Amino acid sequence: GMVVDDAVVIADNYLEKLDEGFSRYEAAHRSASELFVPVLTATLAIIAAFAPLGWVLSGAVGEFIFALPVTVTVALSVSFFIAMLLTPFHCYTFIHTGLQKDGEKSGSILKLIQKAYKRMLLGGLRFPTLVILLAVLISAGGVFLLLQTSQKLFPVAERAQCIIEVDMGIGASLEATNSAVKLVEEKIAKNKLISNFASFVGIAPPRVYYSFAPEFPRKSYGCILVNTLSPKATVKLLEELQLPLENLVPGARITLQMFEQGPSVPAPIEIRISGYELPLLEELGEKVSAILQNETGTRQVQTNYKQEYGASVLVDDEMANIYGFTTADISPIVKNGFAGTTVSRLYDDDRIIDIVFRLQEDLRHDFSNLENFYLRSPLTNNATSLGNIADIEPTWNIGQISHQNGIRTLAVLAHTRPGVFPENILQRVSQEIKNIPLPPGYHVVIGGEHENVLKTFGQMGQSLAISTVLIFLILLIQFGNVTETIIVMLAIPLTILGAAVGLQITGNPLGFTASIGIASLIGIVIRNSIILVDYADSLVKSGMEVREAAITSAIRRMRPIFLTSLAAAVGVIPMILSGSPLWSPLASVFAVGVLFSMIMTLLVIPVVYNSIMKNRLHLLAAHQEQ
Repeated sequence: GMVVDDAVVIADNYLEKLDEGFSRYEAAHRSASELFVPVLTATLAIIAAFAPLGWVLSGAVGEFIFALPVTVTVALSVSFFIAMLLTPFHCYTFIHTGLQKDGEKSGSILKLIQKAYKRMLLGGLRFPTLVILLAVLISAGGVFLLLQTSQKLFPVAERAQCIIEVDMGIGASLEATNSAVKLVEEKIAKNKLISNFASFVGIAPPRVYYSFAPEFPRKSYGCILVNTLSPKATVKLLEELQLPLENLVPGARITLQMFEQGPSVPAPIEIRISGYELPLLEELGEKVSAILQNETGTRQVQTNYKQEYGASVLVDDEMANIYGFTTADISPIVKNGFAGTTVSRLYDDDRIIDIVFRLQEDLRHDFSNLENFYLRSPLTNNATSLGNIADIEPTWNIGQISHQNGIRTLAVLAHTRPGVFPENILQRVSQEIKNIPLPPGYHVVIGGEHENVLKTFGQMGQSLAISTVLIFLILLIQFGNVTETIIVMLAIPLTILGAAVGLQITGNPLGFTASIGIASLIGIVIRNSIILVDYADSLVKSGMEVREAAITSAIRRMRPIFLTSLAAAVGVIPMILSGSPLWSPLASVFAVGVLFSMIMTLLVIPVVYNSIMKNRLHLLAAHQEQ
């Protein structure tokens, strides 16, 4: 869209010059040289709208977007040279007559639109205060509506692929994990939506997608990588299998999920509680889990805290001493019997297999085996059973607790039901979670996608601020005064309502690509605004009244602005219709935004120009007389 624009403006100017009676050569030369500065400024301004994205955004988001500012910069630079050198030459070669050879008889649609526009513009110039008030309201309304829009930073990836993770809880044997994975395989084997699948037991699949972070190998983990028939089939499969799989294996946690775009997170909703005492952390974790479970949009609420089942051997020191044992003796003997001691290694190709010496299988399976386990005292050679000198108690032990910044941290994780945005759930529950009384030294942090949203939108905000400053400086260099620079930049807030309406109409969330759409909108409206104000300036310099100049420039520049905006809006309609969760938000922001801001720019900018520049010229004239 942006690349076509410059050529259109120049071709349009060429036609106008022919109508004014210049020769073809003269018209071609003037059409380009007149527009050299404004088009150059516009090109630099659009590049400035995108460039900061490349250096401000970090991590996976930065990797994802880096190509965009580079492409925009290269494409626009090339387009500028084509517009300045090739377009005038083409006009000179192929276009021999202007538009208005037979007077004003032609009743084309554009003529009618131009007439209607002229009426509206003159109305606007009569009531400048009203127009400016409306512009302020529209800008404020846009910001308000944008803040109301659902947020989802990155959508799920449209892939004919998904994963089913099986988590058995720590301490589970490889055999148990394997049989759980087999049950899942049986469940999905006959499904028509699946083309094939591969199972991994005790280990995760490789990094099959950029945002997929494989788990560390452990016996209690299995994963099935599923290839479906199409991206749509993946969504269908999710709806069909999610619930049946959740309850398939008692004690196992089975999660079917699609790959996400953007940075990887442990779960879309993650509430981290950090502190020191485990029982307290668990208690707080249960409170947070309860709040999330009450929400209708959540599923699979769980914590990342893992317990394992074991036996503790509590040695009775007195009895042990009578038999001639110390705790230091007992521990290694029991360990050798049950866990075993590696006595040698077998090398098989690139695998190393330990040869372990321990009790045979049927003697190390339950608690009674432990009690009846005989030990011989290294000192007295006395033999006794372990049950004689120790109490053996089954217990739950801490299997795994993660730490963050060195402090124990328990995370409550939740997934969302299809079509529910994590941000909307958090808006509903975050107050309740904040109200949970915390002992001193304990903290609750909202992680997951929300953390990425804050970080990325924070960086997008920085990028926008840098862009605004750059655009301001570029315009200042062209116009040489702050007043006109600000008039041109007024076009920016006028686009926001269009962008927000575009998202509301199509039902798309405000996410990362929608923000990119807003950046491209800003580029285009700045460009329209520049060619309006620049032309009005040149008319005033040649001695025209300010009001007359505002009207003339608006009507003269309406045609190229109208045509390029329409072309840009129509050009992205296929992207909206594709329904792609990644690109449809960008296109919907852009299509509605471009048309809306075109109308706003053409009506508001000339009115503001007229109001402000009139006074400014009076002041200058008065100043010169003094």
